[in-house]
Amino acid sequence: MILGKTENLFVYRFTTNEMLEFLRKGAFEVGEYFLSNGIKVLVQNYKTKPAEEKRLEAHRKFYDVQCIVKGKEIMQYADIIGLKIDEERNLQKLGGRGYSLEKDIVFYKDPEPERIVDLKVNEGYFAFFSPEDGHKPCCQFDGEKDDVLKIVFKIPVGTF
Repeated sequence: MILGKTENLFVYRFTTNEMLEFLRKGAFEVGEYFLSNGIKVLVQNYKTKPAEEKRLEAHRKFYDVQCIVKGKEIMQYADIIGLKIDEERNLQKLGGRGYSLEKDIVFYKDPEPERIVDLKVNEGYFAFFSPEDGHKPCCQFDGEKDDVLKIVFKIPVGTF
């Protein structure tokens, strides 16, 4: 897991010139876009929710680079080792009890509070999550709903 300023993304090996150019253009429309090397881009706009309404998630095929363009949120983090899969949530959201290969996601139950780290991600910052990083994005910052505009780059594992 990495937390940093979006303006400094260029220093990381996982960042491509195409990703930087996408961020530079600035006029973002909600949707899904595709860059070279199998990189997917999700432009999202939503209201944050209480952390209790969200679930930790992880991916196996992609790294996530979540950039906050507008607003702020808490992204909770916990290493997935020892986490229990949330079978009920997976069944409800994914149609199965475990990892969804098609959607590249699995949901986990919250661990003990001392295993969770709250990342306060403000406008102009990003968080990078690798497959072993359980993360719970879109959570309210200081208990207040916020409108968030976020760019998520999904980088295939093995790309860098």
